[in-house]
Amino acid sequence: MSLLNDAEKVLQKINSSKEFSSKFMIAAQQSNLPEVHKLLQTIGTKVQPIVSFNPDGIRIVFDEKLGQVDCCHLIVIVRWT
Repeated sequence: MSLLNDAEKVLQKINSSKEFSSKFMIAAQQSNLPEVHKLLQTIGTKVQPIVSFNPDGIRIVFDEKLGQVDCCHLIVIVRWT
Protein backbone atom coordinates (compact mmCIF):
# COMPACT_ATOMS: atom_id res chain seq x y z
CA MET A 1 0.00 0.00 0.00
CA SER A 2 2.94 2.36 0.47
CA LEU A 3 3.27 2.69 -3.31
CA LEU A 4 -0.29 3.99 -3.56
CA ASN A 5 0.30 6.37 -0.66
CA ASP A 6 3.48 7.71 -2.27
CA ALA A 7 1.79 8.18 -5.64
CA GLU A 8 -1.12 9.95 -3.96
CA LYS A 9 1.28 12.31 -2.13
CA VAL A 10 3.00 13.23 -5.39
CA LEU A 11 -0.25 13.81 -7.26
CA GLN A 12 -1.72 15.86 -4.40
CA LYS A 13 1.38 18.05 -4.29
CA ILE A 14 1.29 18.62 -8.06
CA ASN A 15 -2.42 19.40 -7.88
CA SER A 16 -2.41 21.59 -4.79
CA SER A 17 0.74 23.69 -5.27
CA LYS A 18 1.00 25.82 -8.40
CA GLU A 19 4.53 26.86 -7.39
CA PHE A 20 5.66 23.24 -6.99
CA SER A 21 3.99 22.03 -10.17
CA SER A 22 5.53 24.88 -12.19
CA LYS A 23 9.03 24.16 -10.86
CA PHE A 24 8.49 20.44 -11.41
CA MET A 25 7.30 20.88 -15.00
CA ILE A 26 10.06 23.34 -15.91
CA ALA A 27 12.78 21.08 -14.48
CA ALA A 28 11.38 18.08 -16.35
CA GLN A 29 11.02 19.97 -19.62
CA GLN A 30 14.65 21.09 -19.29
CA SER A 31 15.68 17.45 -18.66
CA ASN A 32 17.04 18.51 -15.27
CA LEU A 33 16.73 15.10 -13.59
CA PRO A 34 18.63 16.11 -10.40
CA GLU A 35 16.18 18.98 -9.82
CA VAL A 36 13.18 16.72 -10.50
CA HIS A 37 14.47 14.22 -7.91
CA LYS A 38 15.20 17.04 -5.45
CA LEU A 39 11.63 18.32 -5.79
CA LEU A 40 10.20 14.82 -5.36
CA GLN A 41 12.26 14.32 -2.19
CA THR A 42 10.60 17.38 -0.63
CA ILE A 43 7.28 15.52 -0.72
CA GLY A 44 8.46 12.85 1.71
CA THR A 45 7.68 9.65 -0.18
CA LYS A 46 9.00 6.36 1.21
CA VAL A 47 10.12 5.15 -2.23
CA GLN A 48 12.35 7.22 -4.54
CA PRO A 49 10.55 6.84 -7.88
CA ILE A 50 12.17 6.31 -11.27
CA VAL A 51 11.36 9.29 -13.46
CA SER A 52 11.36 9.78 -17.22
CA PHE A 53 9.86 12.55 -19.28
CA ASN A 54 9.10 13.65 -22.80
CA PRO A 55 7.54 16.75 -24.38
CA ASP A 56 4.04 15.49 -23.52
CA GLY A 57 4.47 14.71 -19.84
CA ILE A 58 6.27 12.82 -17.12
CA ARG A 59 6.29 9.14 -16.17
CA ILE A 60 6.86 8.27 -12.51
CA VAL A 61 7.47 4.63 -11.58
CA PHE A 62 7.25 3.49 -7.97
CA ASP A 63 8.87 0.07 -7.34
CA GLU A 64 8.85 -2.03 -4.21
CA LYS A 65 10.72 -5.18 -3.29
CA LEU A 66 9.91 -7.75 -0.65
CA GLY A 67 13.31 -9.12 0.27
CA GLN A 68 14.87 -10.17 -3.02
CA VAL A 69 11.51 -10.37 -4.82
CA ASP A 70 10.65 -7.49 -7.16
CA CYS A 71 6.94 -7.58 -6.37
CA CYS A 72 5.17 -4.35 -7.11
CA HIS A 73 5.23 -1.51 -9.64
CA LEU A 74 2.98 1.51 -9.85
CA ILE A 75 3.28 3.76 -12.89
CA VAL A 76 1.87 7.29 -12.89
CA ILE A 77 1.80 9.32 -16.09
CA VAL A 78 1.09 13.04 -15.87
CA ARG A 79 0.46 15.07 -19.02
CA TRP A 80 1.49 18.70 -19.25
CA THR A 81 -1.35 21.20 -19.68
